[in-house]
Amino acid sequence: MGDRDARKYALRRVRDAVEELHRRWFRSIRADEMVPCQCGECVVSDEPQLYKLSDLIKLKVKRSTTVCYISGDDIPIQLLLEGVYDTSEIKAMEHQKSQ
Repeated sequence: MGDRDARKYALRRVRDAVEELHRRWFRSIRADEMVPCQCGECVVSDEPQLYKLSDLIKLKVKRSTTVCYISGDDIPIQLLLEGVYDTSEIKAMEHQKSQ
């Protein structure tokens, strides 16, 4: 609920705290960041299609969409990433993956 930018900021703070916990206490546990689908079906679903963040970033370098296996819709990768990250963060991740 609330302003989209405020939600992203709050989510970023939570992700940063979880990442810090993993770095500090759970180094041997591997975790993947997951991004929920934004198609019409998944947005209202309790169990949306989930994408690995690392896979989306790799895909975005070569293509602009991915498929939702629940609805069958093509989903813009940028839309998925913008639900979680600011545009500047997305560009930085893309740059880092392309090197």
